[in-house]
Amino acid sequence: MIRTQWFSILFFSNLIFLSVNAQEDAPKPSAIFKAVFWDRFTSKNLSYAPWGNYEDNNATMVSLQVGFSTVSRPFVYYGSPPVKFFEKTYQTETSIDTPPSDNEKKELGDFSFEKTKGQTQHFLLLFLKQSNNQKFKIFPLPLSYKDLELGSFKSYSQCKENLYLAYGDQKQVLAPGKSVMFRCQISEDLEKSKLRVFTRNGSKYEEVVTDYLTLNRDMRAYVFLSPYRNRIRIKRYFVDKIEEKNSLGFGMSPLEVQVQQNTDQNSSSNSLQPFTE
Repeated sequence: MIRTQWFSILFFSNLIFLSVNAQEDAPKPSAIFKAVFWDRFTSKNLSYAPWGNYEDNNATMVSLQVGFSTVSRPFVYYGSPPVKFFEKTYQTETSIDTPPSDNEKKELGDFSFEKTKGQTQHFLLLFLKQSNNQKFKIFPLPLSYKDLELGSFKSYSQCKENLYLAYGDQKQVLAPGKSVMFRCQISEDLEKSKLRVFTRNGSKYEEVVTDYLTLNRDMRAYVFLSPYRNRIRIKRYFVDKIEEKNSLGFGMSPLEVQVQQNTDQNSSSNSLQPFTE
């Protein structure tokens, strides 16, 4: 009885030890991204190689849907910069006798960052259309908790004049091309979650745009204020708490596993053989 108990304790201890070692030996992602298209009504199915080996024939590729109003789910990258993004294109068949053509990868853009050994960087990638260019320009926004705390939002100005922002009882002056940060207001009073934007003409302040920004302690947001047809437009992107293990591409191997070959071998070895006398 004592021997059985000792064996069980030793067995489960080994399992815990192996599990901890597996987690410690797991490769650390170079970066974790979220993505969104800046231009309205733009949505695409992107693909990328989590290990950066997109040129290999059997490289593992991950697909993700990216839209313009809501940021994508997080996805990890293990390789070296730059990370390249592709879109699948389909050739139009010109003849019934023509066999189906292979899918082609069209590069949409790339993003380079400074890789730091043993550290994972976090970015929100904004994809911006370029005139007379099929590729998108990618503008990064830092998503580390140091740069953008949980329960806060950062506002950027693309206007040519100073803006005066009020959020609850917080007030700040936002200069052109600069940013300011606000802490979330947790209250049942909706007025305390109202972002009010003013311009100044002499000694008078004019409220030009208003929006509600309700955040909790596990969310963050980026808010852009930009001129649009003689008025100011608000564009906002909410980002929830990022869990590394729940990100696309986490734990994937660099190459696709050749499952079909192993299946065929097992099938032939397990098939019934003809009777022989």
